[in-house]
Amino acid sequence: MIKELSKLSTKWKDLVDNSACYLCDEIHHSPFLVCPSCLDDFPHHPTSLLRSGPNACHLEVCRQCALPLQTAPVNRLCRECLLQPPAFSQIQVPWLYAFPVDAMIGRFKYRHQGYFGRALSLLLAEHLRRLLDASSDQRPDFLLHVPVGRRKLWRRGFDQTHVIASMLATQLQIPFRTGVVLRQRESSVQARLNKQARQNNLHGAFRIDGSVAGARIALVDDVVTTTSTVREISHQLIVAGAQEVQVWALARTPKADA
Repeated sequence: MIKELSKLSTKWKDLVDNSACYLCDEIHHSPFLVCPSCLDDFPHHPTSLLRSGPNACHLEVCRQCALPLQTAPVNRLCRECLLQPPAFSQIQVPWLYAFPVDAMIGRFKYRHQGYFGRALSLLLAEHLRRLLDASSDQRPDFLLHVPVGRRKLWRRGFDQTHVIASMLATQLQIPFRTGVVLRQRESSVQARLNKQARQNNLHGAFRIDGSVAGARIALVDDVVTTTSTVREISHQLIVAGAQEVQVWALARTPKADA
């Protein structure tokens, strides 16, 4: 028993010291909480600035909504962005929503394993840091987050997008404003609805409280699936006077229903 406790204590110390990988327990010297070998196995989005291993994705991608595509899109835009241009200028994500990223996000959101959220947020911050270093004109004036509904907040006990945005603000030294995007009512799960139902589902779900006039904003979410939520909030922000809205998230999933 003493020997086992000693091993557990050593493992915990390694995790606290950020020297043991959160996924494989291997000791590493990366500044992140995941070792380089495990990071190489992540399902990298085609635009990811973290990719280097065999899972680097070479799919085509919509330059506006970051949807992975099998064939080259017209004007580098997917069909939906061509027919119904979103108010946001672009979506930035480092990964596709697939294993192990989907499992890590699930454990963060539903099992209160916050260290997975921290690991992913730090890596997202690194992707964005490289992006902003290469193109400083993309740096937003401040961050906003997509707020979860009251029922989800009550069940989970925390707002995962608030946690991600807070960490990005600290890592990137960008102000984070809360209480600007307000959820006025609960909505059904978007992925279960068709296109028209998604639009109806979100009508009047959000409102903007506070001045965003002339601002360049990064809207933070955890996973972008149908884009309907970020489309609605971005539209509200532009109507309220924002100059530009980008969307920053951990992962992007293809839409089954376009």
